[in-house]
Amino acid sequence: MTPRSAVSAIELLVVIGIMITLVSLSMPGIYAAQRRSAVQTGAEAILRVAAKAQQLAKHAGVPEDRLENCPHYGIAISTVNGPAEATLIFGSSANDVAVDATGAPSMRVVLPRQAQIWVGLNGADANALSGTLIWYYQFGSGRPLRIPTSQEPVSIGVRSQVAKAAQVRNTSYGWLTIAPAVAAIPDSTVCTELSVRSLDGRYRLAVAVYPLGLSTSGVF
Repeated sequence: MTPRSAVSAIELLVVIGIMITLVSLSMPGIYAAQRRSAVQTGAEAILRVAAKAQQLAKHAGVPEDRLENCPHYGIAISTVNGPAEATLIFGSSANDVAVDATGAPSMRVVLPRQAQIWVGLNGADANALSGTLIWYYQFGSGRPLRIPTSQEPVSIGVRSQVAKAAQVRNTSYGWLTIAPAVAAIPDSTVCTELSVRSLDGRYRLAVAVYPLGLSTSGVF
């Protein structure tokens, strides 16, 4: 009698059942990784376009005309056309898209559909962006500006940060001097929170640009 080489139906069903179980156990981890990746990709897209606008502003040279009258490089983050997108602009509004030699947008990045942009205005709680958020960069210095007509550097996505009161004590005479606390960084006049979040809100990355031009992102 020759040995059996075929696989029985029961054995095949057992193997299929094991495979289905393994796949079902791994799916939550896969979905979580996808959401996390979408948030990370969205934050990186915003920082990449902002860095390009800042670089162009730094190397463009200071115009001879009054700065407030000149078009400025900046970034527009918009949800008007569906998925959020970050676009390099050159002008004074979101419609002034920077274009290349062919007339196409020189830099526009569409964020993953699994990522949402959230903004907080005037210190209020953040909400999903509905519209367009814009800021610009100062010629020469590359510092962020709210609008070209105001050359006062601002922060983006930053709440007021107050410096600690200074304390000085003389042990010989026992006196204590406390310097009053001052606002090291005021509330952003553009938005006091800028973040990228997954649709379920479990994964969040804050994006911030400080008055000196430093950009960063981090979990919050």
